[in-house]
Amino acid sequence: MNLTYLKYIQAKVRHGLKNKLLDVQNELNLHQ
Repeated sequence: MNLTYLKYIQAKVRHGLKNKLLDVQNELNLHQ
């Protein structure tokens, strides 16, 4: 497997997780 490809996927996953966390925080803030 390509190393650059792995790094790309890793960055994509990390970015996705960060967005998920932000979404969850926004939801919590809305419900307060």
